[in-house]
Amino acid sequence: MRVKKVQGNSVKEAMKKATAMYGDEISLIETKNLKGGIFNKSKGWEVVISLPEESEEEIRSKSRNSFQNRLNSSYGGGFDLRIGDDPLEREDDDFTERQIPKVKQKQNSRPSQVRPKQKLKKTENSNEIDLTENAKKILEITRQKKIESGVSDDDFEKRDNSGFPVSNSTRRRENTNQTRNRQQAEQKADNTELNEIRKEMSQLKDTLKLIQNMFWEEKHPNTENKSATSIPPEFSEIYKIAKTSGMNQEHLDLIMKLSIENMPHKMKESSETVKRYFKTILRKMIPVRAESLVQRPNKKIIMFVGSTGVGKTTTIAKLAARFTLEQKISYKVGFLVLDTYKIGALEQLTQYAKMMKLQIDTVASPSDFGAKLENMLQNDYIFIDTMGSSPYDLDKINMLKEFLEQGTYNHDIDIEVTMVLPSSLKYEDLKAGYDSFSALSIDTIIFTKLDETKGFGNIFSLVHEVQKPISYFSVGQEVPEDIIVAKSDYLVNSLLNGFKRNVDGDR
Repeated sequence: MRVKKVQGNSVKEAMKKATAMYGDEISLIETKNLKGGIFNKSKGWEVVISLPEESEEEIRSKSRNSFQNRLNSSYGGGFDLRIGDDPLEREDDDFTERQIPKVKQKQNSRPSQVRPKQKLKKTENSNEIDLTENAKKILEITRQKKIESGVSDDDFEKRDNSGFPVSNSTRRRENTNQTRNRQQAEQKADNTELNEIRKEMSQLKDTLKLIQNMFWEEKHPNTENKSATSIPPEFSEIYKIAKTSGMNQEHLDLIMKLSIENMPHKMKESSETVKRYFKTILRKMIPVRAESLVQRPNKKIIMFVGSTGVGKTTTIAKLAARFTLEQKISYKVGFLVLDTYKIGALEQLTQYAKMMKLQIDTVASPSDFGAKLENMLQNDYIFIDTMGSSPYDLDKINMLKEFLEQGTYNHDIDIEVTMVLPSSLKYEDLKAGYDSFSALSIDTIIFTKLDETKGFGNIFSLVHEVQKPISYFSVGQEVPEDIIVAKSDYLVNSLLNGFKRNVDGDR
């Protein structure tokens, strides 16, 4: 039994490759998941297969009969080139008049005579066939068949307008070019007709939407305010999408008013152009902050704050892996943990620190914060994980404020405060949480759990209301890949078209 190994992105793909390489008679022995890297991620699959053993007689027979099979397919079994004393050979393996048609004799030639049966010639020192004599016989039979079918040598060449001969291959090439040109012209005509049909269908679709939206109920969305902007039918589709996304009603009314007043009249004819204009306004109203990498010997200290269970610890691990493993420069990152209350939080971050070989320390009280921070300054980035607390637990929030004041007092380096918020909360809850932690002077916001919600209007309403930039989006639980730099386009597309985990270039 012969054993081979084939790799692929999946078991199915690996088996497909193995079948293409070794045939259908393979047998699967074992599958193996190839893993590697610091987080032991899957890099594909490997299958171990067995190949059937072939006897020497089968190999010799296949080699001997390959040329014979090609001749049989071309000349209908008129040749038999097998030689030797193999018992599998036919008894009648000679060239006979029955197998080879007679060739017409030329004038003044000797009287025709029947050739005696003879086997194909072999060379003296081996079993190789003398193909020179056989080639002559093949050529002779070809000419004989051409004569019998009524095709003369004169028909092989035709004359063009200049009197030069034109071969059959040239005529076939000209016919092929004419056929190709005709097909291209037909394809072009079909494409033109198809584009016209698509255009008509798009216009019909817009007309149906307008007819449908003429009967929609919300002519004045804010019924209590009689001076509210009336929403035209062509804007009803985008209005419904934004409203069901969780966007604050006041913000939605403002955006619709800006769109209706400033949109060119020509763009209002199509729902797609209305949607495109609406997206442009949304992008301009979302503040985001581009990622800025620290320049050595400068340092960056970031304190992550937020309620319990919003994903602070996991977000810190993702950012640490991003700066240590995925940048052109391998930055040094340290962890300073204030969250000694939550069971498992310290152990989780300690495990990440061991995997990435990072420094980690804990702080029990604000009085120790300055000294602990001093010991971490050999790192380029210092991430501070804080205890989670309810937005209404003002005592814990005031304790965090003491930590900040102590750290700022002992060092000239400013501590940046990043609030972590889950995107699954409705706007009112997001706003209440932000207001409670605003005493810490929030610098930027990270939104987590984007993969756990369908509406993103709540995020838009919050950042538009508080005017604090978004720095990152966390789009899943995987470390480190499920975090992306915040971009207004990503949020707007998620709001209007639904969530997608990642888009090329966002990382």
